[in-house]
Formats: sequence, structure tokens, C-alpha cells
Amino acid sequence: MRISLIARGIVLLGFGFEALAATVAASLQASPNYQSQLKKATMTEADSSKMSQLLFTSLEKETSHSDIPVSGTIPSWLKGTLVRNGPSLFEIGDESFQHWFDGQAMLHGFTFDGSGKVAYENKLLDTAGLRAHRKAGKIAAKEFVSGPSLNFFQRVAGIFSPDTIPYENANVNVARAGGKYFAMTEVPRWIEFELPGVQAKGAIAFNDALEQGHMCSAHPITTSDGTHISHVTCFGKEHHYLIYKIKPQAPGHTEGGLERELIGKVPTPYASYMHSFGLSDDYVVLVEFPWHFNLFNMLQNSAMRVLTGQDKGLDHLFEWRPERGTTFTVVRRADGAVKGRYKAPAVFAYHHANAFVDPQDPSQLHVDMMCYERVFYEDMSLKSLRSNVLDPNNAHPGQLKRFTVQLEAGEEARGSGEAVKSRVLLDGECEFPRINDRFQGKKYRYVWGTGLPGEEASKAIPKLVRLDAETGETKTWQAAGCYPGEGVFVPSPGEGAEDDGVLMSVVLDCKTERSFLVILDASTMEEVARIDLPHHIPLGLHGFFFQ
Repeated sequence: MRISLIARGIVLLGFGFEALAATVAASLQASPNYQSQLKKATMTEADSSKMSQLLFTSLEKETSHSDIPVSGTIPSWLKGTLVRNGPSLFEIGDESFQHWFDGQAMLHGFTFDGSGKVAYENKLLDTAGLRAHRKAGKIAAKEFVSGPSLNFFQRVAGIFSPDTIPYENANVNVARAGGKYFAMTEVPRWIEFELPGVQAKGAIAFNDALEQGHMCSAHPITTSDGTHISHVTCFGKEHHYLIYKIKPQAPGHTEGGLERELIGKVPTPYASYMHSFGLSDDYVVLVEFPWHFNLFNMLQNSAMRVLTGQDKGLDHLFEWRPERGTTFTVVRRADGAVKGRYKAPAVFAYHHANAFVDPQDPSQLHVDMMCYERVFYEDMSLKSLRSNVLDPNNAHPGQLKRFTVQLEAGEEARGSGEAVKSRVLLDGECEFPRINDRFQGKKYRYVWGTGLPGEEASKAIPKLVRLDAETGETKTWQAAGCYPGEGVFVPSPGEGAEDDGVLMSVVLDCKTERSFLVILDASTMEEVARIDLPHHIPLGLHGFFFQ
């Protein structure tokens, strides 16, 4: 079979996968305090069941409000737009999608002008797939798992004929590169949108000769000068990663496509699943976890899809091989050369917090990640999630860890694991980790995330957490009957302290069956403002504050 056909088979599976969803299933418990109250906030069984339903109930209605209700005081310096992304529409006509990641993407925009008022609008991402679904009144295009109802002969014919409807359901994250705003997933096909307005404008073209690739990081990194850095994974006879950059342009730049410039091409014997990566001032860090692409699994899944019409998704394309260990591949940003490959014991992570060279010892590279003992990919079917997403038995214990790579270690130490050491920053979860982006690639102190208690096990609800990585101290926010999403840190203007700013999170309240945007003092984790929405927002994924 030709490699190009194999690659096409991979793309057809619609890598709208957002592995942090599995993390969401893990980060569904929590404990400590609601602001100054010390009593534990828990959910009753009825509330838990209701919340599980609300988190995955469709929101199709699009709204626009120029002055949404606000309680508390929004800092006058907060100017810009918070854009959130995630699956939102789970039914087409009388048909329901099977998988959470089949849900059609919706963007939510919260615009702050410094007057204390907030404008809000939400729009489904206008894609070729959504238009096809709506025109047919049923599922009419291939999604992550779901697809149109086809008979056996139609499924066989589909192997040899290209899809006429491209996969564009970019329901994972949002970013900016070359002056363009876009929604994205792990397929390297980005959908541009406008600001203000979150109105989709179509797929972005790349005006360069680089390979498109088959998977990409869902977490590109923007440096202090506005340069966009990311990587794509290319499957083939010889797997490899392409690390690239996109130079900055003024926001709102709309002419033409985007031009990627190659930083480096990194061959690899095993193509690893990497949801994110590390970036210091000098290095790009690809942490190759031992969840490796498996051609046989892919062919087996493709055959099953033809024979039965069923698709098992990403878990049947990759294989967990802990005996191969984890490889820290460190690439020089200056010339794209591989500084070294450093082996370490098997571990798995979806999200990096930061990476930096030790200012006291330039031979040491620190890489901070939210880690698990092994990969886990739960049943993310909507049926399963709606019935048990808050079941504590689904949680997976994890730790925020710092790995220290001895950059100048000899070949023997690199291959034996002696060149990489780790220590625990937080024994418990701090998922969806965010930092003050001014400290990206530099020594830093604070991490914000969605947390789990280390030992709490029953009917506890999620919390937002602030970790002091130097002392281990944590501060938290939570509210009874409420489910907070990813926290987005926005620094205050000027040269203030690292944690001087606000943390914003979209929170679902199961009592009112509506959502609100909470704004916290990022240093104290105390609530300073709340923006009440006229509807609920289904469980989302990632967001960014554009200034």
C-alpha cells in the first residue's frame, strides 16, 4: 500500500482529538475552599447527574450582547477579547453524534473595553462539514468517530475516492499567527475567524513548500516578539517532525495565506503522539512519550470501519510501549540541529507548563509537565460521558513534575536515563496548566490550572488552583454545584509581579443551568467579578486572551 494512502487513512479519521478530554475525565474531582470559606464543596448525586448532562447538552443558538450583566468590578486595564473554543452541537436533525469530539465547534468571545462593560457573542464555526450536515438535515460528513450512514459497498468505494468534504471541525483551541486569528485542532487545517465577531472566514492556506503533515500540536507557542512556533508530525516510510515558525504581522492582516519557515526536521524511529511541546529561549523540546503510531492498528481500524461502519478512533492508531521509555529530544532554535536525545522512564503528558534553561547552570534544561504513569484514553462517547463523567472512579492520579535534562551529558548517560532527573512540583493535578506568558521559556514561579485533590475521592467538585512552584503552596477557588473550565491568565500592564493579573474561567452552574465567566485576582484567587450569561456553555476545551 502506498504511504500516501496510509497517510490519507490517518487524516480521514479526523484527528479532532483533544486528548485533554481524557484529562477532563481525570480532573473531575476537587476539594478545598470557596474563597474564605473552609468547608468542603461537594455535589449531591442528583447534582452530579444533572451536571453530567449539562456539560454535554447542545448549545446551537447564537447570540450577541453589547452589554452583558456584570457583578463586581472588572479592572479598567483589562482590554481585549477572551475567545473560548469547544464542541457545542451534538445533534443534527434526528441523528446524534457518537463522540464528544464529533461535536461541532463553537467560539465564544468576551470583549473588554476598559469601561467595566463586557460584550459577548457566540457562533458555531462555519465549516464545510457543518454546512453539509445542515443542508442534509442529518450527519453528512465524516467527523472524529461519527459519519454518514453508508452501506458496505459505499464504505468500500470510499477507500478509493477522496472525501469531497474536508475535515474542518476545529473544536480544540484558538491562536494567532501572522496577524490572523484561527481555530484549530490536531489536524493541520486551521479555520480563520474575525475579531471582534468570532465569525469564521474559511481555511487558511500555507504559502510555503513545507509538508502539510498529518498531525500538529494543539498548543502552538507565541514568543515575546509575536513569532508563532509549532511542529507537525509526518507519518511515512521514515517518520519525522517538522519544527517551524511564522513571523509576526500586525493583527488583522488578511492578505494571502501564511508562510511557515523551517526551524528543523527531526527524523524519528517511532512517531509519538505529542499534544504539546516545550520551548525555552534556546531550545524546542519534543518529549516523545512511548505512545507510538502503529501501522497495523491503523489498518485494522480501517478494515473494521469498512466492514462494520464502526470507528474506534485514536486509541487504535497508537500503541503504548513503556519498555521503550520516554525520549527528550532537544532541538536548537538557532539552527534546527538536534542538541541531543535523552532517555527517561516511561511517562505520559498532554500538557506542558513551561521549559527553561537554569539561569545558574546553563547545562541544565528544566521541562515542567502534568504527568501520568501511562496514557489513558477513556470512552469519550457522549452516552458514556453523560452518564458518568463525574464518577470519581474515572479519575487518574497525576503529578505536575519538573524534569531536569543534563544537556552536556555523555552518550552513555543520555541513553541510560541518567541524564534526566525529575521531581514533583505538585502531588495532585494541575491540569490545563497556564503561566504568565511573559515568562514563557524563562525561569518562573507560578502555574494556574484545574485541580484535583490528592486524596479526595467522592462527589468533590473541580477547582481552579494556583501553584507556587518554589514553595509548593497552593491557593484555590471553587463554588458549590459549579464546574470551572480552563483558567486563562492575563497579566496586568507594566512590570508588576509575576502573579499580578487576573484569571478568567467559564463556569457552568448546575443550579441555574447557565454559565458565567468568573474573573479572579490571580494572586489571591479571590473573585473580583462575574459575568452572567443567558444560557449554558457545554464543556469547552481551550481559549486565549487576545490584546
